[in-house]
Amino acid sequence: MTILYPERFKQARPANYDGVFDWDWLESAFAGKIKPMDIDAIIERKGFFLCFETKADNIKIPFGQKLLFTQLIKLQPERITLFILRGKTKATIHGLTIWGYTKKKQFYKREYPEADGEFVWQQANKWFMWADGTRNK
Repeated sequence: MTILYPERFKQARPANYDGVFDWDWLESAFAGKIKPMDIDAIIERKGFFLCFETKADNIKIPFGQKLLFTQLIKLQPERITLFILRGKTKATIHGLTIWGYTKKKQFYKREYPEADGEFVWQQANKWFMWADGTRNK
């Protein structure tokens, strides 16, 4: 089975969960160490995308996933933003990192080590208002 931490997964199933898909059979289709991976959540608003990745304490983003996120964001600078959350629920969130590109196409990585669930909500709402075009200028 492809889920790295099945017990944790069972404790916090994703929204609209409809079962586990076993990707193992597909791994041999790709050369090297390439394996399918997921994005924990994604939101689209008017052609802009906000991706979420959650990590439990002491779990680092693997090199391949970092590479995937970096390349994904580069596809459409300004249109794809990534939120990396420390914690798995609003009550347990204790850190946020935001990856994206500025209008001048400069990559940024903003760290908010003290972020909690409320702060993440505020940042997500701020992103939505910006993507929706209703943000005060």
